[in-house]
Amino acid sequence: MLQNYIILSHGISVFYCVYKPYKAILILKFLPLKRLINLKKSLNEMRKIVLDTNFLIYCAKFKIDFFSELERICNFPYKIAVLDKTLEELEKVKPKELKLIKKYLEKINIIKSKENYVDKELINLKDDCIIATQDLKLKKQLKGPVIIIRQRKYLELKN
Repeated sequence: MLQNYIILSHGISVFYCVYKPYKAILILKFLPLKRLINLKKSLNEMRKIVLDTNFLIYCAKFKIDFFSELERICNFPYKIAVLDKTLEELEKVKPKELKLIKKYLEKINIIKSKENYVDKELINLKDDCIIATQDLKLKKQLKGPVIIIRQRKYLELKN
């Protein structure tokens, strides 16, 4: 996992390169010196990926295997979770793909919500959580990384 990350320093400036073999690209990003120490730690920390209701519905609708897609895009250890209010929302909406979504949910951890609204709870989650959603309003309000669906068949991790 860590072999894909190369740290380059040039005087005060520090860059880290991420080589992603499946995309055959090299990404250069500027990294402040204060974050250099935390980079190695953050690459190995367990992250929590929380799935939103509409994300689950779209994955089932477009027949996206998000387990294998998450494995492809995440170069770090992670756990997949869903809020209990998300399950309630699914029961209210009752999409056609509800049976398939319930099969997905058998393998996923469930988090108890404090808020009544799922979106508010997702916004208030810790920084170590990554939210998977297709909701435009929610994406704008989130501060951390977000996982979205691209071209109805791929997942993409956006910072």
